Amino acid sequence: MQLNWVFDEYFVRPDVWTAVFEPLGIACRPVTNRRGIELQTVVQLVVEEEVPLQPAGLPAETCGTCGRVKYLPVTRGPLPPLRTDPAAPMAKTREYFGSGARAFHKVLVSRPVARSLRDRGVRGASFTVVAADLSEVVATTSD
Repeated sequence: MQLNWVFDEYFVRPDVWTAVFEPLGIACRPVTNRRGIELQTVVQLVVEEEVPLQPAGLPAETCGTCGRVKYLPVTRGPLPPLRTDPAAPMAKTREYFGSGARAFHKVLVSRPVARSLRDRGVRGASFTVVAADLSEVVATTSD
């Protein structure tokens, strides 16, 4: 689950965290309501690692307010390749994606995370492949 105004934070039921994420070493933090009472129905996944992409050729814009470069979201083909491999099973891109007032990091998951979600029938997750090198990006997006 995601909040409709925060695109790079994920929330799951505690049983999903225990079955899928905890065995792979992905931490969670409690979620509280407005009164500060901890909810028993949901936890937030903790994704701290950021990895850089090779965004060559992706259209980008610079925010007039903060000066942050944001790449337009990739809607077709794979994401550009990573400059370094993540150490953790979940990581975020160092680069921001979005346009206008919207900016978010892409969240990357390892194959074991994706398989575990699929094997346990967890609904709502969709995945895009990350290219192994820039030639895959050119070949995929040029048609």
